[in-house]
Amino acid sequence: MRRLALAGAIAVVGLVVALVIAAWPLRSMRMGGMMGRGMSGMMNTVSRGSCPSQMTTVASATIEGLRFCPSPLRVQRGTTVTWTNSDSVAHTVTSQTGPQFDSGSLGQGRSWSHRLDRAGVFSYYCAIHPWMKGSIDVVD
Repeated sequence: MRRLALAGAIAVVGLVVALVIAAWPLRSMRMGGMMGRGMSGMMNTVSRGSCPSQMTTVASATIEGLRFCPSPLRVQRGTTVTWTNSDSVAHTVTSQTGPQFDSGSLGQGRSWSHRLDRAGVFSYYCAIHPWMKGSIDVVD
């Protein structure tokens, strides 16, 4: 009886592991599956995910998975926002609207900060990967 229970438990564990391994390529298609599909495939893949919007006094954002997170980022006027690149490739934080700013190239693990003194919604992007876009909602 114990052997039968042990065999059943091993079978269930094996099934769970097999399902996780089988599902892994579906999850990694967002990043790993982009190779070889060209720019449009990359743009479509990146845009599927979303980062939640949030109002925060902690003004930090990450660059991960070829996205700015969170976006939009909502902060109080006068807040200094710090972006940290968690990707393995370099990125920039470059303004498209509003006050002009440009982080320059940020390698993996590097951070850059910018103070936002005007209220409004400001768009920015990565000059290296122009399809990567984000926005900041600065409120009074």
